[in-house]
Amino acid sequence: MNLRRVRLVCATIDTDSTLILVGNVTAACDLSPSQQHLCDGSWGGASGLQAPVMRPIVPSPPSIDISVPEAVGACADLVVDTGGSRGSGGR
Repeated sequence: MNLRRVRLVCATIDTDSTLILVGNVTAACDLSPSQQHLCDGSWGGASGLQAPVMRPIVPSPPSIDISVPEAVGACADLVVDTGGSRGSGGR
């Protein structure tokens, strides 16, 4: 069996379009190596998938959280951390 894994990490998909996956679509098993035995292949799959991409009914605004040091030395690097931001506010 030829398996391909597709992982969408950061993608821009226009609303009011359709996401189409063809072939055998199944769930990925992302468990730790000690738990891989739980992915026994008994989960069913689909021969394809069509999913409409719609706007959220109640959109959540981005939240921007910027952390910077209180002071930086003359030859030190300035580290700006936006890791606490949500909703693409840290891009």
